[in-house]
Amino acid sequence: MDYRKDGLRIIFKDNSQKKFFHQISLYYGKNWANKLSKELNRSLPRIYDYSNGRSKISKKQLGILCKSLKINKSQISPIIKEIEPTWGCVKGALVTNQRHKKKLSEWGRKGAYRIQELYPDQRLKWIEKGIKKAGKIGSSVQLPTMLEKRVIRKLNDFDYELHKTIEKKSEYFNIDLLINSIPIEILSSPHSKGNMFFKILEIKHKSHILKKRFFIIVEDYKDYPDAILLSIEDGIIPVSLEYLKILKSYLATKNKTYIKKLIKIAESESTRFIRGNYNQTYGAAKRELLRYNNTERIVSKLLNYLDLEGKVMLKSKFSTFTIPDNHFNLGKNQYFIFISSVKDVRHALRNHVGYSYMIKRIYNRNYKTFSIILTNKPMRIKSGRLFRFYKKYVDLNYIGSLSDLLEDTHKLTFK
Repeated sequence: MDYRKDGLRIIFKDNSQKKFFHQISLYYGKNWANKLSKELNRSLPRIYDYSNGRSKISKKQLGILCKSLKINKSQISPIIKEIEPTWGCVKGALVTNQRHKKKLSEWGRKGAYRIQELYPDQRLKWIEKGIKKAGKIGSSVQLPTMLEKRVIRKLNDFDYELHKTIEKKSEYFNIDLLINSIPIEILSSPHSKGNMFFKILEIKHKSHILKKRFFIIVEDYKDYPDAILLSIEDGIIPVSLEYLKILKSYLATKNKTYIKKLIKIAESESTRFIRGNYNQTYGAAKRELLRYNNTERIVSKLLNYLDLEGKVMLKSKFSTFTIPDNHFNLGKNQYFIFISSVKDVRHALRNHVGYSYMIKRIYNRNYKTFSIILTNKPMRIKSGRLFRFYKKYVDLNYIGSLSDLLEDTHKLTFK
């Protein structure tokens, strides 16, 4: 049965489905099952499953039955409840994933390599199609994180949708929590500042396309306070776990006074933390100026024709600091280099986009960034949201192996 065409499925409360179908059998009389089979266009075994409560009927079928019995849907609405048509698929996917996690992961890797060998021309098209499909249904089957569970427990007074996927302008947007049509993102503290700023950029993009004001829930305003302050500039409302009661009041009343209160708290708490820890963060940044790992040293030697000037301490408009891996001047422009040596290229791309967005937004919009991602298996992304962000915010880039960089420095892409 195609439930997408047939409508949502119906749950009867308190075992009332059997009683409902008993009334239907009395109404149709002799050979009631055969008559119902023709009317609903379902097989006889399926009709008997309906009458025994083993299968659930759809909203469309319920409408047909109500019309035949000449009763109004509102009369039976107290004993029924609608459920999402894909609930069984989601549950089955979760159970299968938990039981066979290792095997599924292994099959996925083998399948990807096999596709690459057999169909190199089609591989990127299939990957893109798969990513779109995953974006559409993958969010629904994702298990909640520990932080999401904590938030849900505190907001359990409201009806909510977890990991909701919305389509707009041919893009799929995954939203962590949807309450009264209000989108809420729950951000666990990321391992890097770049990743945090990428999340802010991504939420800003969602807000722009969906035309909705987003709330973000963080564990504490102390985690990257400059990102919290920038999120407010971007029209996002940050809320820490400590102030969820104010968010609950807004969700219940939609009174904008609570929004102003949340913004004021986030600004004051973040600013107070920055000022209170200014000397400590300045000292840490100063020490970072003297540290160079092996990869940074090698890359610096390879790019010495650019007259690299080494690490530099940048101070933001919020009085926070960051230390790019190197910097140089090219014409009238000043470039700041970020270097990553990774296996997961996508993760590095997110990081570098986040750093580039941060540099241009809270340091100087005229600054340029140079992304160098060293990997033996580069992921060539030609479409998608991440690619568009990378193309927009990163000014120079290189993705490839260190050996290629040694042999062919001309492979650098100057945009």
